[in-house]
Amino acid sequence: MKRLQEFFNLTYRERNGFLIFTVVILMITLAPFVWYFFRKPAPLPAYSVQTFAERPSKYHANQTSVNKRQKPLNLQPFDPNRLPAEEWSKLGLSEKQIAVIHRYEERGGVFRKKEDVQKMYVIDEKLYRQIAPFIRIADAKTKSSEYDKEQSATSMLGSNPDKRSTSVAQTRKTAVRIDMNRSDTTDWKTIRGIGSTYASRIVRYRELLGGFHQLEQLSEVYGLPGERLAEWYLQVYIASPVLRKIRINDMNANELQRHPYIAKKQAERIVQYRNQHGKFRSIDDMRKILMLDTDFFTKIELYLDFQQ
Repeated sequence: MKRLQEFFNLTYRERNGFLIFTVVILMITLAPFVWYFFRKPAPLPAYSVQTFAERPSKYHANQTSVNKRQKPLNLQPFDPNRLPAEEWSKLGLSEKQIAVIHRYEERGGVFRKKEDVQKMYVIDEKLYRQIAPFIRIADAKTKSSEYDKEQSATSMLGSNPDKRSTSVAQTRKTAVRIDMNRSDTTDWKTIRGIGSTYASRIVRYRELLGGFHQLEQLSEVYGLPGERLAEWYLQVYIASPVLRKIRINDMNANELQRHPYIAKKQAERIVQYRNQHGKFRSIDDMRKILMLDTDFFTKIELYLDFQQ
C-alpha cells in the first residue's frame, strides 16, 4: 500500500517511464510463448528409405535342413547287417551317422532283430518308424535253406555241356570246407567269393576276437556281403574251439578295448570299477557294473578269464 502511494506521488514523466519499463519486461518475458503459439509449423524433412537384403535367419536355415531330411524316401526291404554306405545314404543318413553304424559293426555289433536298429542313437524315432516295416533280418537257417534250393536248381541244368562244366567247377569249389579257427588266408581264398581282402579281414578279426566259437560270428567281420553268408556257412566248421581268454583282472583299458566286443567307455568303466572294488572273482561281479548290459555279457562271457 505504501508503494502504491509512492507511485501516485511520482511526476507524470516518472510514472510513464516506469510503465514503459514494466511493459518492456513483460513483452520480453512473454515473447517466446507468443512466438511458439503463432508460429507456422516447419515442413517435415524428407527421408529416403534404404532397404537391405534380407538375411536368412537361423530358424529358416534349420527349416531348410529339416525339409531336406524330410524328403520322401524310396524304401525297399533291406538287411541292416553290413549294409553298404550308399544304401544307408538312401535312407537319409549322413556320412557321420553311417560311420557310427560301421564302427559299431567293426567292434562286433550285430543287428539280430529290427529293434536293435532303434538302439543306435544316430537313428531317431521318426526315421525308425519309417524304415522299420522294411527291415528284414533272416537267420542262418533260412539262408541255408534258400541256398540248398539254389544248388538243387543248379544241378537240374539242361544237357548243354558248357553249363554242366560250369556247374561242376562251381560245385567243386563250393565243396571245400575249412576250419574257421585253423585256416589261414590261403585257405579262406579257396571258398568261392572270398578274395584276398575278405580273407585278410576274417583272419585279422579272428585274432582280435581270440577265436570263433560259432559260425554266425563270421557275419561280424566288417564288409562281408550279407547275401553270401548263408553260402559260406555251408563251407566252414569249428572243430574244437580253443579261445584266447581276456585276463580281465590284469589288462588295462587300452588292452581291453582292443577286443571287438569291448568299447572304449566299457573298458574304462571296467578298470575303474576294478580299482575301486578289487579284482573280479566271477562274471557276477562284473554284472554289478550298470553300463554293461545283457547283450554285452552274452557275447563276451566265453572270452573272460577271472584268474587272480
